[in-house]
Amino acid sequence: MATADITRTTSAAYVRALPTLSRAAQLIEISPGGITRGIEQLGIEPLAWGRREKHLAAADLLRLAAHLRRTPVEEVAGGLLEDVEREAPAQLSAVSAEVDRFFAALPARRAAEPDEF
Repeated sequence: MATADITRTTSAAYVRALPTLSRAAQLIEISPGGITRGIEQLGIEPLAWGRREKHLAAADLLRLAAHLRRTPVEEVAGGLLEDVEREAPAQLSAVSAEVDRFFAALPARRAAEPDEF
């Protein structure tokens, strides 16, 4: 099940603006097979668009990036927003809001104790 609050009534334009599984693999810098395994491990349900293409919700992409630990989540988010700005600028605010919600939901980082260095 997708972790993002995307409903069945999501517009086709919005889903089309989200990364396909192959683009998600490029953003995270992992093989398409690695993306598929990560999706299965986390129980993520990609969003279908058309008969063949599957897209990942922005929050699911970022959750997957954090799980796979290949590319920093912030870099993946930046790449996603650049893609959306270039390919589907009308959807930028919606995708950006989803990215912001993902980062806002993360637990606050605490500074390491000096003795831990």
